[in-house]
Amino acid sequence: MPDMQFFTATVLLLTTSLLSFAEAEGFSTAESPSLGYSDVFALYADLQEKSALGQYQEAAELGVKAESFLITRTNESSSERADFYFLIAKLMSAAGYYPLDTAIEFSEKALRLQSNLPNPQSDKVLEAHAFYLNSLLRALRRSDTRTEIYSRLRGAVTQAERAAKGSTSKATGDLYRALSRASSTEKRAKSNLKTAADIYSKTLGIHAGLTLSTRIQLARFETDKKQVKRLLEIIPLFENDDASLQYKAAAQQRVSVLLLKQGRDEESFAQNAAAYETLKILGAQREFDIEAFFPVIKDNPEYPRVAQRKGISGYVILQYTVTETGTVEDITVLQASPAGVFDEAALQAAIKYRYLPRIVDGKPTRVIGVKTRITFEMI
Repeated sequence: MPDMQFFTATVLLLTTSLLSFAEAEGFSTAESPSLGYSDVFALYADLQEKSALGQYQEAAELGVKAESFLITRTNESSSERADFYFLIAKLMSAAGYYPLDTAIEFSEKALRLQSNLPNPQSDKVLEAHAFYLNSLLRALRRSDTRTEIYSRLRGAVTQAERAAKGSTSKATGDLYRALSRASSTEKRAKSNLKTAADIYSKTLGIHAGLTLSTRIQLARFETDKKQVKRLLEIIPLFENDDASLQYKAAAQQRVSVLLLKQGRDEESFAQNAAAYETLKILGAQREFDIEAFFPVIKDNPEYPRVAQRKGISGYVILQYTVTETGTVEDITVLQASPAGVFDEAALQAAIKYRYLPRIVDGKPTRVIGVKTRITFEMI
């Protein structure tokens, strides 16, 4: 994935620069009896190796254990300590390492240390702001203490907005993207995302994958009809590097769904087939998984009045065929609970489902034996 590739590249760059500094200063990399490291640079080397092998959780746990080791061997105002906290926070993110409090704590320390360095590097500070915002946003989705997290998020947004003013680097674009996700209104979110797109366009170029993917995100603020127009303008601009092709395939799949919703079936199927071809070029086509084959257009079933009046809940499991045009036929009830109560409502809902057809060798293909479960629950 592009985010993971970017993360790995960041870790490699960070650790390589620190090791180069260690060699220049003549630090030893021999092991010591305590944690097995004589200095922080040897620790970074080990973290780098674990990261390169995809051992993110192991690396993150090592970083947490090594915190006291780092504190005794670096100054509070040193870039080494600031970089260490930032690295461990990223490893936690890559590993899905929680508890959330620990991940946020390291992100917060990284931001504070980067901001308070005697000669802070502006891009590193901006990157730390963006990462802290994203950490809080992830916590907001998962945490039980949403009020506390939301309060911290609002303060973080204010600080990040001050830090971003007057800067036009790629890191500033990243920060505005984070600010867009953290915005409290749609208008503010759109404005921040547009600023990010403009900055990427100037710093990376109009054909860069990040520029175009941000423009695709920006198009989501438009009506479906206008969004289709924007996406069809953007898709031809993608270049053929791996990151751009992934964004391109996602855009093609998105526009195919929107076209299908507008009843423009032939255009939708053409874009869907083009997305398959893009993934084929990228070598990212996954083996077809019928259990992950879902309708892109579906309406909620009508709740039977009798069941609603009696407070009855239940479910129906259906099996059917998805045709070459993405419609549903040959529907049968495999299981229902309670029997006969929700069957008809489920059948009436499923007959209206629309799928993006499965593509095999460039052609749409029928899929037999698709199953779905429709749940009826009183709320």
